[in-house]
Amino acid sequence: MNNPSKLNEAIFIVEDDGFYALLIQNLLVSHGYHNCHVFDSGKACLEHLDMKPKLIFLDYFLGLENGHSVLGQIKDLSPETYVVMLSGQEYVHISIKSFRLGAFDYIEKNKDASEHILAVAARIFSNAEEDFSQLRH
Repeated sequence: MNNPSKLNEAIFIVEDDGFYALLIQNLLVSHGYHNCHVFDSGKACLEHLDMKPKLIFLDYFLGLENGHSVLGQIKDLSPETYVVMLSGQEYVHISIKSFRLGAFDYIEKNKDASEHILAVAARIFSNAEEDFSQLRH
């Protein structure tokens, strides 16, 4: 990842499990995504959307909050933001509803989650770069 603009794009991690949030943040930072912000609630994330994150990793279970409710609010306030749902659940209906509400992807928290998180981030940031280059021509 040599493009310095990628280093400046904000990524939000919305996860109420502090340890898991730190794991995701460290993973992303170690791969060049340095502008990562962790929030332990959907409310805190929504209060900071003025930072215009390019990507939000959003946990489905956030204590008393439901990730789908937060996803809907994010897409209403910032439709251009990519939202990736994270869940420890294997329920197909949760992933289907996530996509219907505008999620870009759905990642199950399992042994392959780190790989998927990096792959999704790379896909989103490479698409943004391609979109930008097409605008210049």
